[in-house]
Amino acid sequence: MGLAFGHAGEFLQGAIGDGGALRRILISIPAPGLRSNAIFSAADHDEIEVTPKWKRKSLKAFHLAWLQFSSARPCGTLTIRSDIPVSRGMGSSTADCVAAIRAAASHWNCELPPDRIAMLAHQAECFSDATMYEDRLVVFQHCEGRIHENLRGDTPHLQLLIVEASNGSRKVDTDLLARPDYSPEEIRQFSQCLSRFGHATATNDIQQIAAIATISARINERYHPNHKLDELERIAAETGGLGVAVAHSGNIQILLYEPFSLGEPVLRKVSDSLEEIEMKCWGVLSTIREPETVETVSGA
Repeated sequence: MGLAFGHAGEFLQGAIGDGGALRRILISIPAPGLRSNAIFSAADHDEIEVTPKWKRKSLKAFHLAWLQFSSARPCGTLTIRSDIPVSRGMGSSTADCVAAIRAAASHWNCELPPDRIAMLAHQAECFSDATMYEDRLVVFQHCEGRIHENLRGDTPHLQLLIVEASNGSRKVDTDLLARPDYSPEEIRQFSQCLSRFGHATATNDIQQIAAIATISARINERYHPNHKLDELERIAAETGGLGVAVAHSGNIQILLYEPFSLGEPVLRKVSDSLEEIEMKCWGVLSTIREPETVETVSGA
């Protein structure tokens, strides 16, 4: 068996200059309440099958991981069970691949380090996030499948109110998504935000972290417009929120709150405000592992 977590958009996604090269980077928002499980059952078959059958990237990731331990062909069934919404910017594809990789390693009673898992996941799906590093935040080069920078400090504790359009959001195919052609000024802003983010995580400054996420959301709004971002910023401010974030390769939007601040009165106020702009709350997540991590507010 293998287990992996999803995420809820990004604190920061953009591009920075690095020795004359342009590096695309992201810092994913952890959402350990969203999970993908992979179960491999060996059998006397001529090949390996995956269930559901469309999880082809997961199957490729499993094969790549298997080859780390054996040249023999794996035979049996790989089953993926996930509660992570697909094509919404919550890391379902990477989580499935990571879970499959860990299932292959588990079959051989071994573990693979996160850097190796990141490389294999990248080979399986071309663009991946950094949720294989569950114990820490990293700045990740998602187009290369490797860490750009390890961040100091613990994962910031935030509550995440996930928002989507009331009429059902369109799904986004990350593989077909055009990469933004950021301007020199935007690249400079991303570099500044990255420096500020590193200091904010080291000092556990969640207000600064939320401010940076909001800047990132605004810049990327110019390239992949989201639904009523200005209105969501207003709602967050009016209900005690710290800022907003978006899934830059998906369609969810996130209102950021201090831990334990989303009680019933606040949730009711947020839900009423969202209804006025034809949006709804999909659910509430936490950035850290808690006994009750996901609370569904309205049907998804």
